Amino acid sequence: ADGSSVFSGSVTSTGLTVNATGDAALLLQSSAASQTLRLDQNSIRTTTNTPINFLTNSTLALTLSTSQNVNIPNGSLMVGSTTAPTDKIELFTTDTNSGLNLVANNGQNQNSHSPKLKFNGEYQSNGPFIQGLNTGAVGYKALVFNTVRTDNNYTTLPTEAMRLNADGSCRWTPDGTTPDMTLTADGTLLVGKTSDTYSNQGIALRGSPATGFSGATFTRDGGNTAAFNRLNSSGSIVTFASGGTTVGSIGTFTGYTTVGGNTN
Repeated sequence: ADGSSVFSGSVTSTGLTVNATGDAALLLQSSAASQTLRLDQNSIRTTTNTPINFLTNSTLALTLSTSQNVNIPNGSLMVGSTTAPTDKIELFTTDTNSGLNLVANNGQNQNSHSPKLKFNGEYQSNGPFIQGLNTGAVGYKALVFNTVRTDNNYTTLPTEAMRLNADGSCRWTPDGTTPDMTLTADGTLLVGKTSDTYSNQGIALRGSPATGFSGATFTRDGGNTAAFNRLNSSGSIVTFASGGTTVGSIGTFTGYTTVGGNTN
């Protein structure tokens, strides 16, 4: 004390006890550095324009800046568990109704603008989650959207519903087993198959077909491959053109099939 301060408390081998009648319990000041740290019954604060630094083993662990920013320069952050994190930020929850919710609110009606991005718990039984992966060959997986879990025993992960790959391709698997649709990096849309092979059942629509490939192929084993239906009136059902000029057509006239066109 400076001789004029009045306080009550005790100093023992177990520590320092300060009894305060007002808000401030302990005020630490450095006149040389013009810094003040105040310890209250429900807060720790600086009364000057200085940050609060937390150190472990004499090494900076966390900084709370004067603009209310939190910086962890060397470590990682775990929320919801006492287990040491393996990634820079980890969120652990056993609550099926909570997870990570990122809301963008620009001051307008928040209910109509949120959430912008929401991650639910990985082991939920009642909601999807987003999983970013960086395993396997380059371009293997980038972002995976999973379906609802079918069990609550946490023994299996939810099945894949949609995948966005690092090479720009994407794949949809609504039932979690066989992909229903794949968009390749070169702009080919595959429906009902995963490889652009003529012998595999399914549909391939090619935006920029390679030499020897058609713009579209339809393959089916043991059934009708394609169907075209014109309703209500006679006329062309399919037309054929070369260089923008119609050269032929297949159509119908009063219930009969017609085949015709120019023969230049």
